Amino acid sequence: MKKNDFQALVRYINKLCKPLNPEELIRQAIEDGIIDPKGRSASRYLEAEWPYILKRINEQVDDAKRSGGRPKIEYLAGIDRIVPGCFVTKTETKQPKELKEAITIRLCEPMLNKIYSELDDYQFQEFCTRFLELLGCVDCEVRPKGPDRGIDFSGTFHTPFSKIFVIGQAKHYTKGNTVSISEVKNLYATVNQEKGLRAEAALYLGVFVTTSTFSSRATKFANTADPPVYLVNGNQLAKELISGDIGIDYSDLVDIKLDGRNTLEWFR
Repeated sequence: MKKNDFQALVRYINKLCKPLNPEELIRQAIEDGIIDPKGRSASRYLEAEWPYILKRINEQVDDAKRSGGRPKIEYLAGIDRIVPGCFVTKTETKQPKELKEAITIRLCEPMLNKIYSELDDYQFQEFCTRFLELLGCVDCEVRPKGPDRGIDFSGTFHTPFSKIFVIGQAKHYTKGNTVSISEVKNLYATVNQEKGLRAEAALYLGVFVTTSTFSSRATKFANTADPPVYLVNGNQLAKELISGDIGIDYSDLVDIKLDGRNTLEWFR
């Protein structure tokens, strides 16, 4: 690989917005005309050029460290993935757990603060319907403003054996404003009421999402409720979003940060 080809590959990696293993990277770079394989397949090209690529990566990292700067690509030995923020080298089928955990630790609280500050109560209900869709729910809808019989949002999970109707409640609370057991019991009652109104045989699930936390009594009640009530606190919400790469800006591989768009735009 020529020096110019390597520099072009570095620029290409910096524009990637998804994790790739080395062969996926080379194949995509060949398809996009970034590198010329000279008749070789991606796997053959990788086999011949990968040692040189790693050598050049390490040289860049060392040069940047000596000069007090930050390398455009950071080399994390032991894992074979090219991911936002690092270039890594041992076979693994998923994005490195260590990197994902680091992103979660750094961005979880800022993400939660952004969600709370940018959305009003009703917009947070709409946000929750997008969250349901992220989890695989279909026919998701936010209820219109006004009397809603205790239902803020709803949707349906389809399984091979049954439908699961989801009845949701959203509380756009400040940190420290804990959701009480009475609020969770109200959702539980709404789920049972909705179950009685529908003639269709199906399973029913209550989902309570908040930007805050739940009291210990609320959590204990939900753990034994039947039909079940699933509680999602603010930290869990942010972690699920980060796990699904929602709300994360990977455009700069060195500086991974929150998506600067309005939070309702994250799902588009």
